[in-house]
Amino acid sequence: HCITIPLSLEPISLLTFLTIIYQKNDQHPTTMDKLHYEGTPLSILLQRAAKLKSSETSQLRSTYDSFPPFYQNSICPRQEVEVARSLPHFEERMAAAAKMKEEGNEAFGKGCWEEALTKYEMASAVFRYLRNGNPEWRTQGIRDNDIDQILDRGQTPIQSRNVTAFLRICHTNMALALYKLGDYRQAIRACDCAIELFSNGEEEDDGRNGGGENENDSGGKDSESGSDGRSKAY
Repeated sequence: HCITIPLSLEPISLLTFLTIIYQKNDQHPTTMDKLHYEGTPLSILLQRAAKLKSSETSQLRSTYDSFPPFYQNSICPRQEVEVARSLPHFEERMAAAAKMKEEGNEAFGKGCWEEALTKYEMASAVFRYLRNGNPEWRTQGIRDNDIDQILDRGQTPIQSRNVTAFLRICHTNMALALYKLGDYRQAIRACDCAIELFSNGEEEDDGRNGGGENENDSGGKDSESGSDGRSKAY
């Protein structure tokens, strides 16, 4: 194989160029080892370009990278979440999010921690999420300047309180699922988010007003069960 690589290519363009070559030869794993540029296998050049791109882009997304994974994931929602966000009435959005949370509780009760975590993330992301204003971000990368943090609190004080209570429950349940998965660091971060919501939220009637959200709505145990790692989600 004989390939000419323009020396003027920028690192990201070079990465794209090498990726195309790699994809065209992905049915022949040994091919990349046979392709060289100035004595260096193209597979090595691809790895170096990827590291360089990662280093450059990380400087443009330091805030995004500081967010916990369950918040980062909200920037690329599933269709179900997008549909829920677009519902015109608050009650409809809350009902859709609550359904996702209940599906998470069902998965949690079956010991399907990963599925439960995904459902709790989805439920939370209906109201609190990251939105990228750059329509080409999937190819150009994530940059802090393109990101908005969205918090849909509804239009009335009662709706706002219900959203705060609902998000606290979602983050508490995320923490439980992460604990079960053994990811204690992210479990703590989920707890921190729940505490932050509690600290910044308005006074609530134990989260039991208006929207029908009850912190024990799935039959979960209260704080006295904390010593056993909690066996049920809220």
